[in-house]
Amino acid sequence: MRTAGLVSLRDRKLLLAFSQNKRAFYLPGEKIDTGETSRSALRREILEELNIRINPEELRFYTHITAQAFGEENGIMMEQDCFW
Repeated sequence: MRTAGLVSLRDRKLLLAFSQNKRAFYLPGEKIDTGETSRSALRREILEELNIRINPEELRFYTHITAQAFGEENGIMMEQDCFW
């Protein structure tokens, strides 16, 4: 499962979103659609979730995370590109 997430820190506080369905906090962002880059998927999701337009030049790659996808069947892994 390919995803993209936004890491936003301000005043030592991390911006998180909350999923009502999964009852969990997560980095703002979401799955990457077929044909999308992680950057374009993140910009689309932030606009949809937070109504904020992000200039693509402002996004800086931070890290890549591979982990068990929370709330999914065992064996489904999440691959997430994280951006500042």
